[in-house]
Amino acid sequence: MAPFKDSYAEYSDRIRSPLFGAIVISFLIFNWRPLWFLIFADEKVIQKFEFFDSATSAWTLYTGPIVIGLVAAVGLPWIKLLGSWIASEPVMLLKSHQAQQVSLIRIENFDRRIQEENARKKHEEAIADRAVSAAKRQKEALEIGGTELAKSLEGLIERSGDPKPLSPIEDIVQNLGPSDRFLLNWFGKTEGGGGHFGEKYLVENLNEYSTYVSNSTYARMKVDTQTSLDVLQAKGLVIANRNYDEGELWFYLTSKGYSVLDALIADATE
Repeated sequence: MAPFKDSYAEYSDRIRSPLFGAIVISFLIFNWRPLWFLIFADEKVIQKFEFFDSATSAWTLYTGPIVIGLVAAVGLPWIKLLGSWIASEPVMLLKSHQAQQVSLIRIENFDRRIQEENARKKHEEAIADRAVSAAKRQKEALEIGGTELAKSLEGLIERSGDPKPLSPIEDIVQNLGPSDRFLLNWFGKTEGGGGHFGEKYLVENLNEYSTYVSNSTYARMKVDTQTSLDVLQAKGLVIANRNYDEGELWFYLTSKGYSVLDALIADATE
């Protein structure tokens, strides 16, 4: 059986070879009419063979198919290479354009977060300056007028509306971007407080996402989602775990993430 299997395998490889296939196709193209007449014509067998002999020649049966088959077998790879070379330039341009668009969206997100961070720092510096000024006034009042004047000045400061320092949770909430807020609210609606951010998530939530982010598109949502996941992980609000059953990366809210989500919901209801 082993020699038979080897012979069969060798024969199958030859049949599947591009050269053999090209010769067979060329033979069928050259001789399709006499072959059709030989197989399907309602004539006597001797007449079929006579027509076949008259409609064929050494060129159509042997020389032509072999020559055309050889040319096709040799030329087709070069034609494919030429087509690939012609298509490579627009494909590269398209990929470059798509990468540039994704890069511009990321740069826009980073610029927005830098502006938010600078604004937060200015706000904190202003609060610190006012706290220092208030402490100096209280110290001067204590030195000049004693405890009663200091308490009176403290009451005036409280009534003047000097802002109190933000708690860590309030500080995080204040500096969340629109995409971050959308993701946290989405986490709060999911069973188990987690999920996978694949194509299904993007398609199903694009309309709701557009209520948080103006000029939202599928591509922008995809980029913003990845950026927001990086931000939320850096802040300790979500963690990533590999789902070994499906082989996908899933994200889940942490205890801190739930606290920030509660603060978001409280702000929305006020």
